[in-house]
Amino acid sequence: MYSVLMHYIELRESLPKFFSVDDIQKILKINKPSAKVLSSRYIRQDLFLRITQNLYVWKTDLSGLSTYEKCQIAGKIKVNSYVSFYGALYYHNVYRFKPDAIQSVNFIKSYERKIENTQWNHFKFPKKYYFGFEKTSAGFLVAEPEKAIVDIIYLNSIGRHFDSMKMINIEHLSQEKMLKYIEIFPKRAQKLMKIFLKYTRKKGPVWPKDSDYDENDC
Repeated sequence: MYSVLMHYIELRESLPKFFSVDDIQKILKINKPSAKVLSSRYIRQDLFLRITQNLYVWKTDLSGLSTYEKCQIAGKIKVNSYVSFYGALYYHNVYRFKPDAIQSVNFIKSYERKIENTQWNHFKFPKKYYFGFEKTSAGFLVAEPEKAIVDIIYLNSIGRHFDSMKMINIEHLSQEKMLKYIEIFPKRAQKLMKIFLKYTRKKGPVWPKDSDYDENDC
């Protein structure tokens, strides 16, 4: 019992909010099979939550994860992925509200993971659309703000609607870059981008009401 308690104390003091079996092994100086057994036991005891294979979080820490930390986790869930959409816009201070889910792009397969009220989505894009991102100091990939908007427009064009575009502030973004990036996407996406930019204001709400559209755009 004493060693079990000491293990818990040592892990609680030393483990980061999200971690792997390797982290447990290193801290406790035990072999990998023992670290796996311990992690399984902590899951049964409701201390750990498994995010994905060999990636865990303290259950008590889940609700307190910052958007930045959730983005880090997204990069660990799918290594060949970049955070995009509203998570990327929030990261770049272009979107003011914390996103309900962290949504990423990869070219391998779509994936969804929801743990309590925390959710990660990975959308599979054709590989030719896999560009326009940068590596952060934390090691995860994040879309440039212009590319995040292009990705949103693209999903809208294939029927995956987002309803928060009016809260995007493009004051300091490059419209030229958005138009350049959208060129390789389908015509429907290119048309939606032109409509978006036409009705966008640099500050405040940017997405027009239905009554504001020019009928020639539709």
